[in-house]
Amino acid sequence: MAPSTRLEVIDGRVDCPNRGNIVVDVCLFCEHLTSVDLDHSTPVIFCRPPARRTAQKTAGRPRSIRRSTPSPRGTLVAPELRRAILDLSLRHPRWGAQRVAAALRSRGTHVSARKVAQVLDSEGLMYAHQRMDRLEQLVLQGRIEPDEEQIRALERYDPCFQERGRTGTRPGERILVFTCGPVAAGRSADGIRIPAYAHFAIDTCTGMTFGLVQAGNSALGRELLIQAEVLPFFKRHGYSVVQVDHLGQRAPRSPFVTRMLKEVLPAWLQSTPGHTEVTVGELQHRLDAVLDQYNHRPLEGFPNLGQPPICRLRAATEGGKENRARMQK
Repeated sequence: MAPSTRLEVIDGRVDCPNRGNIVVDVCLFCEHLTSVDLDHSTPVIFCRPPARRTAQKTAGRPRSIRRSTPSPRGTLVAPELRRAILDLSLRHPRWGAQRVAAALRSRGTHVSARKVAQVLDSEGLMYAHQRMDRLEQLVLQGRIEPDEEQIRALERYDPCFQERGRTGTRPGERILVFTCGPVAAGRSADGIRIPAYAHFAIDTCTGMTFGLVQAGNSALGRELLIQAEVLPFFKRHGYSVVQVDHLGQRAPRSPFVTRMLKEVLPAWLQSTPGHTEVTVGELQHRLDAVLDQYNHRPLEGFPNLGQPPICRLRAATEGGKENRARMQK
């Protein structure tokens, strides 16, 4: 028997001894696969490829043709087994195919890790982050009642999930306001360089984010942001702002704040190199452009789950109009 071969998965591909550099999905249906471990920082698979015959032994023999994809019969899985695999993989989303298969065998269900991997791959649940995303979606839809293990896993995977009870049920219900800075140096009208601070406001229901650049740090900047931008914006869309939480610079940051800053600050500061002399107005113009892109970009994690903030706002607005129309009838 040929010795087991360990193949590392790099960017979703492996160097197969028989087929060359291929996507890892092909390996999951290969008859020589023995085990998989795709949940570690360096995913690997193990297989026993057949020993290659020498030219003398194979001379004159017809070359066998092997299908690169399995037959339909080999991929059929009983509905009860498929359901058991999916239930267990979502009950323990950090478990890989090997561990799920071992748990099922301990319960008297004989199944291989390869078969488990086939089912997970067909359902788009091969990797841990895919299972976490699916679990979070099902929990938020009310289709799964999570236990303590699942809640802890979701809160580690998506810190915003920790604040699921405080986001509000409609746009404008809860606004987070905070100051970041100094983030750059702006030039005033008389040419004096002044530290620039950025005030931000985040609607936790939709993820819509607003920003105001101010020369120096003053509480007036936050109030101006709320009165001049946030309140008029939600009023135009038919909403009133209910709660405004002012976060101190030294207080622990909300995960909503951390998520936004990771995407917005680098893009904004890269558009304004440190040695460039710009006015506060120019800094504001560039921040507006970055925030406009952010508000129209898919936002991963709770509560957007891949939906852009502007789309969540529009969906809530259209839903509110339909509800009001039904009430009038």
